[in-house]
Amino acid sequence: EGFECVEVDVSRTRDNELVCLHSRELKAITNNKFERVQDVTLDVIRMHAKKKGVWISTFREVVDQVVNRGFKQVTIDVKDDPKAGWSGLPEQIFETVFAEDSSNHNGGGRSSNNNKHNSKRSCEECVFWGKTDAMLRKFIEFDGGKHKVGYTVANFSRALRDEGYHELSINRPLGAYCVAIQSEMAEEEKLVRDANDKLGLKTFAWTVSDARRVRKLANNNVDGIVTDDPLIVRNVFEKMRRDCLRGSHHVRDERL
Repeated sequence: EGFECVEVDVSRTRDNELVCLHSRELKAITNNKFERVQDVTLDVIRMHAKKKGVWISTFREVVDQVVNRGFKQVTIDVKDDPKAGWSGLPEQIFETVFAEDSSNHNGGGRSSNNNKHNSKRSCEECVFWGKTDAMLRKFIEFDGGKHKVGYTVANFSRALRDEGYHELSINRPLGAYCVAIQSEMAEEEKLVRDANDKLGLKTFAWTVSDARRVRKLANNNVDGIVTDDPLIVRNVFEKMRRDCLRGSHHVRDERL
């Protein structure tokens, strides 16, 4: 309650359904039987989830709950899979986000081919990002580039480094709105400053759930922090504000 932003992870299942599920969550609910969402159908995922007493929502179900509901930012984190490919995924995500907000979708919130006949809804608060530049360029191309799209800067795997995704670059998707930076890298003040000042990008650090790093990133002037524990982040920011008022701490308050 009281939070202004939300992030929605979206993956595509084996039967071409969009589902709000991360691969690590899939491994947890299937006791490591499956590692990739793209290898499993929605029905099988929900069968395993039911045994754990949890419900796995489709992307459509979540979008209907968060888009145009007063959030300042709704981040759509696209979990594309290198093995399965991303062909058609941007179109499928846009079709879902900008379709008519309705409660009459069939049973489990599955995709419907009738969406193209519905009136479109807007989502000025939506930001789309992911880890594949070619896919993100496709997002930027839609509707003349009017949607907010971000690319990822990360170095946690050799595959990302080999693709050059650990670097800021003018050659990365042109027309991007923001950059999502791995939190350890976002502690480098110069990287954040270059993204903000040289490239004119908003900066978001992910995924941060410890107080020390939250303070460090706030003082590095990132525009936003992605977290699994928003209460920790809010408590740190509230303490920093109190310290600012007492003159015992310096932080650019307009970014909090």
